[in-house]
Amino acid sequence: MNGTNVRAIEGVIDSVSLGDIRLYNIPVMVFLNKFGAMIQDSLKIFPDKKAKVDSTFNSAQILLGLPAMRLIEQLEFNWKSMTLVLPEKHHSKKSEPNIYLEGNFLYTQVGINQINYTSFLDCGWKGFIAIDSLFYERNKDQFRIDTLTYKKPLHYAMLTNVYKNIPYEYLAPDNLLSFDNKKVELQYKDVIIYKSRNTGTPNGVFGVYFFRRLGSKTVLDFLNMRLEPIKKKTTNR
Repeated sequence: MNGTNVRAIEGVIDSVSLGDIRLYNIPVMVFLNKFGAMIQDSLKIFPDKKAKVDSTFNSAQILLGLPAMRLIEQLEFNWKSMTLVLPEKHHSKKSEPNIYLEGNFLYTQVGINQINYTSFLDCGWKGFIAIDSLFYERNKDQFRIDTLTYKKPLHYAMLTNVYKNIPYEYLAPDNLLSFDNKKVELQYKDVIIYKSRNTGTPNGVFGVYFFRRLGSKTVLDFLNMRLEPIKKKTTNR
């Protein structure tokens, strides 16, 4: 981490309790050395911004990984109350799967101007959609770039490195985005195109804001392999 070796223990926890759910024999990695997020030098001169970065990082010292999420089977995100619900009664819908697994990586697909875009589904990234340079170069004639929005210099900080002045573009909001055969509204700065970056995933990353745009509540369903909004039930009077 941050260019230095960090000691850690890999093992198995006998059991983990999450609300009324108890999981058994859960693989775990425990870091023995304290470490923090890498902070750009330009942020260190602003104590309030540095404190915010430290606070955000320190509040996420325990991470729930995909293998544990699969054991829980269904997770309901309530964006209005900002809560994660583990449903007692599973949601079920007779529809084709729209997410899939490859090893311990989760993927889904959207259509951008009727071009299939398959990418990594990242529950820990706060963005909407990121497109890597290879996919963009293959299809750039089909995309409309946002030329109106002011672009600030882009820096990207991770635990292990900081990337500065990344070449990028925004996709214009008049491009057509669809998911699960339904149109998804695009807004300014929703889709960022990295013009010189390849993450190693098929085309890029879907983030948490993509989940949120689907509805006020969304379910990540590993039983039926679907990501979908929960619609309010209507009653006849």
